[in-house]
Amino acid sequence: MVVRGGLPQLNFVNNFASLSIDFLDEIKQTATPGLAVLDEARRAELDDLMTNTLTSNLDKTNEHGRRTDGIVRSMLEHSRGAPAREGRSTLMSWLMRH
Repeated sequence: MVVRGGLPQLNFVNNFASLSIDFLDEIKQTATPGLAVLDEARRAELDDLMTNTLTSNLDKTNEHGRRTDGIVRSMLEHSRGAPAREGRSTLMSWLMRH
């Protein structure tokens, strides 16, 4: 099945985004002394790039990956003929499942 074969790649993307955020934090800490020699405008530009742009993009990648993972898992569950969940459900219980 195509969907099942895509789970390892999806997991890779999710893990890559999460680890990249951690790595970016390490880079910022390591680069701080070197950035001190730059003028304030250049430091602000690099900080904005690392903090806002890259971290934001990685966060969005991770968020979309988790959402896609939930959709794929639901599709797999459905394709296996899992019984439908009927009845009332609270929003919190639904959110915890997804």
